[in-house]
Amino acid sequence: MKSLKSILNIGLLFLAMHSLCLGQKHDNRWMLGYISGPNFSQPALDFYFGYPDTIGFYGYFLFYNANVSMSNAQGALQFYTNGTEVANKLHSPLAGSLNYNAGVINANNQPLQMDQSVIGIPDPGSSSNYYLFHVSGGPYISSYQPVQLKMSKIDMSLQGGLGQMVSTVNALSTPLLYRTLHAVKHGNGRDWWIVIGGYNSGQFFSLLLTPNGIDTTVISNTPVVFPFGLIRGQCSFSADGSTFALTSGDLNQVSATNQVVVYNFDRCNGNFSHRETFYFPSTIDSTLYGCQISPSGRYLYVNTGVNLYQYDLSAPVISTTKAHIAIYNNFQIPNSIPFYLMQLGPDNKIYMGSVGGSKYISVINYPDSAGVSCNFVQQQLQLVANYTGTFPHFPNYRLGPATGSLCDTLTVGIATNTIGVQKSYYSNGNIVIELIGNFNQNLSYRLYSSSGQLVQKGMMQCERGSPCLIPVDASTNSGIYIFQIDDTKLYSRSKVAIIKN
Repeated sequence: MKSLKSILNIGLLFLAMHSLCLGQKHDNRWMLGYISGPNFSQPALDFYFGYPDTIGFYGYFLFYNANVSMSNAQGALQFYTNGTEVANKLHSPLAGSLNYNAGVINANNQPLQMDQSVIGIPDPGSSSNYYLFHVSGGPYISSYQPVQLKMSKIDMSLQGGLGQMVSTVNALSTPLLYRTLHAVKHGNGRDWWIVIGGYNSGQFFSLLLTPNGIDTTVISNTPVVFPFGLIRGQCSFSADGSTFALTSGDLNQVSATNQVVVYNFDRCNGNFSHRETFYFPSTIDSTLYGCQISPSGRYLYVNTGVNLYQYDLSAPVISTTKAHIAIYNNFQIPNSIPFYLMQLGPDNKIYMGSVGGSKYISVINYPDSAGVSCNFVQQQLQLVANYTGTFPHFPNYRLGPATGSLCDTLTVGIATNTIGVQKSYYSNGNIVIELIGNFNQNLSYRLYSSSGQLVQKGMMQCERGSPCLIPVDASTNSGIYIFQIDDTKLYSRSKVAIIKN
């Protein structure tokens, strides 16, 4: 018969998994919009059953560029916004949201013509509250830049479940960069990093959203500066949150700054580090628009309005892996940019929108396959009405904790027994670990630097009556490290000093 402790541990694990499964459908409904009014049906996608069902709705405002469509954990629509106005699930104005994002570009309640200028985040401390992070401002120096970042809170328990915006505050007043607003889960799997670039500085700001609100702001200095802002382009996180990429496209072919920039991101501390920058030549095909990373994080897709390319992020030099996937098939769409922003869907396919009035969405069906095997199909989905540049901007709501990392502080220890460490030290190329108790088995371990970076992992042999040994890679430098035993049933974490002569 199982012990009460085992039953409780299994129950806790089940509840944690059940909660995780329920919290996966915030990106279920995509309100695409365009022309609005009582006689104009607007298009939308519904992923409730795992595939994109094309549906329509009658909204009261226009859409153009800015878009957040927020569903609850079960996939039911809660509210949506065009960056200027907010509608509730009945397609009426959300209480308290009038002029919530006031600024020069969105004066007179015109739809905000700024891509990726608003993003919606569930409150880490409440299942009924949500945050909108949104940019606006003015007067602008260049192409709606610099911008300021604001934060609005929506309480869905008010107004009989239709919700109400209860506050709007300045989240960051530093001059900021348009087209760089995004979000990713903290390594603890609960909190969120809200990230945005600094204007003409090379800086990135990471705001930590906790159940108590904004807890801290981390500033990363990178070598890539956009002196005139981002005229065109898109930013994207990998599904695991470890890679951040952006495209910068300039319509000026003489002084074009068309480039792809790839960064590493640390979910524990919120730091960006520059990995690689590569340029597109100043030609008619150089204006970069969409940017999206495949579900596994292996491939980066970018487009230029008429061409789609794939890059291998696992390569030492990303730029050398450029593969041409497709060119626009000349399907007739008047006044259009046929290849525009891209968004990873709940079904792990990448959806590509267009600008200029279209009923069609193109799809990368197998984005983790190399080259043309990714199966990019142009005009694969036909909508019930036209849309233009109005793809919703979603983070990965399904991302869990960075399991085994130093910041995985909320889930470590579930259904485990803690092993006591009597002594640990470095000797003759090995970390020597003396455990309390007798163990005669292989144990899984991870070794981290003092900053939380994974250095190595593997299995260590523990023989009864002898200490456990972890062979240290020759490339590992002297310093303070943290080793963690994270076997399926056993857990321990401790510091060790590695001193090499």
